[in-house]
Amino acid sequence: MERTAVGPDRMTIQFDAHELATLTDLIGQELEIQERRPGPLDDEVREILRRAYDLFSRSLTASWRLGEALAQPFQRGERVVPEPRYADHVDLGPSGEAEVVREHRPDARHDYDWCVLERDDGSLVEVPSIYLRRVTAEVATP
Repeated sequence: MERTAVGPDRMTIQFDAHELATLTDLIGQELEIQERRPGPLDDEVREILRRAYDLFSRSLTASWRLGEALAQPFQRGERVVPEPRYADHVDLGPSGEAEVVREHRPDARHDYDWCVLERDDGSLVEVPSIYLRRVTAEVATP
C-alpha cells in the first residue's frame, strides 16, 4: 500500500488486492457483518494493520500540514460559517454565523487548530478551525 496523492482534507492511497481484502475482512468482523476469526491475529495481518495505520497517520498529517500552509489563519473580527459537511457539528446560533475572537494553534487540550468565536447573542464557543469557512461578500455584477 502507498499514498499516491495528498491535498488539504484529501488523499489517495493505493492498496494491493490482498491488503484491501484483509482490511475489509477486519472491518466486516468489527461491524459484525462477518464472523470473527478465532484466536489472535496472525503476524501477517498485524503487519498489514501496522502499515495501514502508519500510512493513514502520515497521510493525515501531510494533508493537515498542507491545509495549514495553504490557508491563512482566521483574523479577529472575521465572520465565519460552518463548512457544509460539518454544519451538524457546529451551533453558531440562529444566524448561522459568528465572529472570530481569536484562532489558536494546537495546544495541551487540542491536537488541531481551533477558534474562539462570538455568536450573535454574545456567547463564546470553541470550534475546530477546519469546521469553519470565511463569509465572503457577494459582489453583484452589472
